Amino acid sequence: DRWLSFYPQDKNAVLGKLLIVDSQKQFDQGLTLTNKVLAKRPDAQLTLLKAYFHSRLGQAKPAWEIINSTADDVKALPFVRGVIARLHLIDKAPEQAVEHAKAAYDATPNSDNALLLIAALEMSGKKAQAFTFLEKHVQAHSNDIPSAMLLAERQIGKDRAAAIKTYEQVLTKTPDNFVVLNNLAYLAFEDKNLTRAEELAKKAVSLQRENADAVDTLAQIYVAKGDKAAALKLYEEVSARPIANDDVYLNHVSVLLELDKKALASRKLASREFKSEAAKQRAESLKQQYGL
Repeated sequence: DRWLSFYPQDKNAVLGKLLIVDSQKQFDQGLTLTNKVLAKRPDAQLTLLKAYFHSRLGQAKPAWEIINSTADDVKALPFVRGVIARLHLIDKAPEQAVEHAKAAYDATPNSDNALLLIAALEMSGKKAQAFTFLEKHVQAHSNDIPSAMLLAERQIGKDRAAAIKTYEQVLTKTPDNFVVLNNLAYLAFEDKNLTRAEELAKKAVSLQRENADAVDTLAQIYVAKGDKAAALKLYEEVSARPIANDDVYLNHVSVLLELDKKALASRKLASREFKSEAAKQRAESLKQQYGL
């Protein structure tokens, strides 16, 4: 920023700043800066980056206008093919995106290009191919945390043990990864490994005390251990703010009822309009079970 304040048109300073905002996913800032520089003088490389930022913001029309006006040898560049792949995905033409995404990934096998290719394959109905590619990519690039987290998410339905192993590997590299801590805690809880589940859930809650889902995971672990009073204390802390998740809300009500706090539980049920059919049925079941 200081460099740019002295030399606002210095291309190295501009590219350095664009690299930073791109890595921080601040694509609107990237577009603003490229527009500002291009307003003073044309630059072919920055114009392509402008198309890229438009594509990351889901703005297909201005990006296509830039891409379509370039020469064929420019369109063949792997970076530009990555932009073209994104634009085909925005236009809901994933089949046309696949080969372009592969070219971008083969040239630069980073996280963004891996996730782009996975999206193109999955949206084209090639889910098995996408999963196989994701497994191979994570094996070859063990430091790619976003791809490893996506792999674990995909593995949960196929192979829970493999998902837990992937999450544990991610945790060794990013020990304060809230999402991984919370997901691993829940998997350990489901596997009745309450000691490990509590350890992980406590750390997740310490990182995001206001996250109702994380608090719910820890509270349910306390319920399973027979410490309903500790669970209720957690729910009371988080219920000071609106709880969006119906399941979390009903888990709180369930603990109230188990601790014989029927009046409060009844008021909470009466003051909530549940969204899903499953939540409505569970609420009714609780009312019947406890004679509310």
